[in-house]
Amino acid sequence: RKIPLSQAQPGDLIFYFGGSVHHVGMYIGNGKMVHAANPNEGVVITDVLGPWYNRYFTGVGRVLG
Repeated sequence: RKIPLSQAQPGDLIFYFGGSVHHVGMYIGNGKMVHAANPNEGVVITDVLGPWYNRYFTGVGRVLG
């Protein structure tokens, strides 16, 4: 389900949209996410609303099980 960023918990998914969802990260707390930025950088930790990401931020999703 979709939730506000202010209620994000570690493990929630962060979606970025640029015509279609084109990137997903996993929230790790304190406004940060872990994600695979690109093949050269590999897996990195980044601010959820960093300079590039803020432009395409779409929302936060939580998988219910």
